[in-house]
Amino acid sequence: MPRLELPEAGLAIHVGHDQVEDHRDRGRRSRALRHRLYERVRYHAHLAADELTRYQEANRLGAGYARWLEGRFVDGADVEGLLRELRQSYRLGAGEKLGYLGARALQ
Repeated sequence: MPRLELPEAGLAIHVGHDQVEDHRDRGRRSRALRHRLYERVRYHAHLAADELTRYQEANRLGAGYARWLEGRFVDGADVEGLLRELRQSYRLGAGEKLGYLGARALQ
């Protein structure tokens, strides 16, 4: 299985940002941040085809996982649950993580 670098720093920003937001704006701001992190992405022109594919897949999985996190934890303001989930997913091995995030990206 190819090595995949997921935008975990983006998830950390996503979580930190949500911890200080006013409850009524949390969902709107979270979606706006996800849009900036995952939908307005550009890739360097010098990337080889396999590298580009790997980055595109990482972006797809990261975006899907962030969307799933929003629906499950952010909208309900469950910060503790969100942090538990992030710790659990962070500790998964690379191959395990791909399947885990892929399953959530499809939900």
